[in-house]
Amino acid sequence: MSKKFRDITFPKTFKYSSDSDNIPLEFYEDAFPISKTIDLLLGYFSSNAIKVLSQSIAEFVFNGGVMRLVTNHVYSESDYKNLIDNTTIKDEDKVLDIFGDLAELENNLSQEGKHFFDCLKYLLKENRLVIVPVKFNGTNLAHRKKMLLYDGETYISTEGSINFTLPALLKNSESFQVNAPWVSNVAKAIIEEDKKQFEAIINKEHTSYNYIDKEQIEVIINSIGRDKNINDLLDDSLKLENDIYGAKVKAIVSKKKERFEAKLEEIINTPKFPFSQGPRDYQKDAYIAWKKNNYSGVFAMATGTGKTITSLNCLLNIYTDEGNYRAIILAPSIALLNQWEEEVKSFNFRNILKVGGGNNWGKKFANYCSNYSWGLKEDLVIISTYGSFTLDRFQNLYKKIQSEFLLIADEAHNMGANNIKSKLSNLNVTRKIGLSATPKRIYDPEGTIAIDQFFNDTPPYTYNFSMEKAMEFGFLTGYKYYPLIVELTEEEFEEYSLISKRLLKYFDFKNGVFRDDPMVEILLLRRKNIIHKAHNKIDLFSSIVAKNGHSIPPAAD
Repeated sequence: MSKKFRDITFPKTFKYSSDSDNIPLEFYEDAFPISKTIDLLLGYFSSNAIKVLSQSIAEFVFNGGVMRLVTNHVYSESDYKNLIDNTTIKDEDKVLDIFGDLAELENNLSQEGKHFFDCLKYLLKENRLVIVPVKFNGTNLAHRKKMLLYDGETYISTEGSINFTLPALLKNSESFQVNAPWVSNVAKAIIEEDKKQFEAIINKEHTSYNYIDKEQIEVIINSIGRDKNINDLLDDSLKLENDIYGAKVKAIVSKKKERFEAKLEEIINTPKFPFSQGPRDYQKDAYIAWKKNNYSGVFAMATGTGKTITSLNCLLNIYTDEGNYRAIILAPSIALLNQWEEEVKSFNFRNILKVGGGNNWGKKFANYCSNYSWGLKEDLVIISTYGSFTLDRFQNLYKKIQSEFLLIADEAHNMGANNIKSKLSNLNVTRKIGLSATPKRIYDPEGTIAIDQFFNDTPPYTYNFSMEKAMEFGFLTGYKYYPLIVELTEEEFEEYSLISKRLLKYFDFKNGVFRDDPMVEILLLRRKNIIHKAHNKIDLFSSIVAKNGHSIPPAAD
């Protein structure tokens, strides 16, 4: 499909007419989808024309286009009631959803009913559809008819017999000349004059036009079989098969349908940010900081601040820059594995391989790695548990593709555990993100150092979003912290002391760290569990609940 006006194959004469091989409908279908702004100085306007051009209009709207219409004062009853007299939208959220879905938008723009007008009303509200009814020199009809279109780089304009109505597109004898700036200096001068004139009319500064109130608009009831002239212009009963130019029209519509379906397929398969407002400023800042740190670093972000979205936005930026996405995401549990899958899908990353949780991933992953070695580097997001990631079967395959895969480690403090830490030196990963609210491993300085070295980062880390900042932004509710002391029972204290004594054998007093030994982590975890599961915590918790007027039900037998 054409990207700019210069890519359109115009007629040699740059003229479109109903009685030639290049009919007006062809121009609309070629130019509207790629326009950023469309200014129309028309004889008549009817929303039925939008239905005929629904696919082109849908693409124009989907791409953020703005349309301004200067029209005569004659309107159909339905257009007057819905677009002039009543612009209230009853279900704006539903309209907003539709504008994020090209297929749904096209469907609603091409159908009768409330929601068709809700879409147009929304554009009116957002100043993306401006309708200005006028009279020319106080008489009934504004007879000059022009179009001015802009594709983001170039303006083109037209002049001729233009009515934005259903019969004008399909039946009546219409013709207009296109002015393109690359054709001649005369065409360039005409475009500049058209721009000035249109702005004067829109700004109500043009002395040849009278700007009328809605009470002065003439309303004509749509009907079938009226005499030609004004009423015929507003006739909504025409069918493509009855049109004398049916073959031409059908050929254009068929061609457009193919292009539209290709566009839909592209949109369906194109990754995008899942929310219409786009990434938040801090998520953009995180990406900038990560890129500045040579695409490596830890995101130390408080719970509830959107670590997942922030990291996937980095992958989205890679896709935007390079046109492909390849990543591996490490999660500590099956539950988080499944949560990550949903988040990845929300970004429209569609090729996903889950590793862990009983998934039969071996054959598919082996085939992918084989194809990859032959240069068939397809898009893929691997989501794996840490346990599956450390398996020799997985590592033997992963090492063949790892260099071009972004690694995202959720709960990145897990990377310091011995079974994972031992794999880090063998990983050839150039782009990596560690996610954690608490990157530092308690009682394990060696594990913390290993994490920092792997991610090429140190506190306060590449990006830091503290709990204080999270409360300031409203992600977390403010709270007060009252520490209460719990003593260990005699049995618990004795066991704690015995483990501490055993740990002394592994402590390097000269360097102030524990020696690298698997038993150190085992003993530290055992000692930590004594504190976490201290029996007296239950009694203290019960007393806190009782002070607040509640009680804890007895445990079941």
